[in-house]
Amino acid sequence: MLEQVSEIMSMAPGTVDFQFDVFPDGSLGSTFSLDIQFEIQQPILVHTSFREGPASRVMRLLQEWNIADERWRLVPQASFACSIPMRLEDGNLGKFAFTLMPQWVKVRWTDGVLQPSKLYHLGKASLLDLGAIE
Repeated sequence: MLEQVSEIMSMAPGTVDFQFDVFPDGSLGSTFSLDIQFEIQQPILVHTSFREGPASRVMRLLQEWNIADERWRLVPQASFACSIPMRLEDGNLGKFAFTLMPQWVKVRWTDGVLQPSKLYHLGKASLLDLGAIE
């Protein structure tokens, strides 16, 4: 397990969070997890990272370990950024932005044995400041 942890951490494009099950008596459970952050800041960069960049290298390793399958390759198609015109409360036109992007993958071990990985996306919605754009 420690060799796997070292290998995945060396490939991580960003922060790696450690997770332990801690019981009320202070003892640790049998599950240990890593959250590997992709740190992709712009939706356009999802394609690059998941096709030939750091996210691709991490996901390929997880597939080699048989804890991910080919579906991770669909991530660029499922990621997006768009804006929708809308009427603001003051009557002016504004734009509402929506993004959906992958943020991290969780790698878990229970009793030292790898478990299926999970890929997490973050959806955001916000009103664009059109004054800052013009």
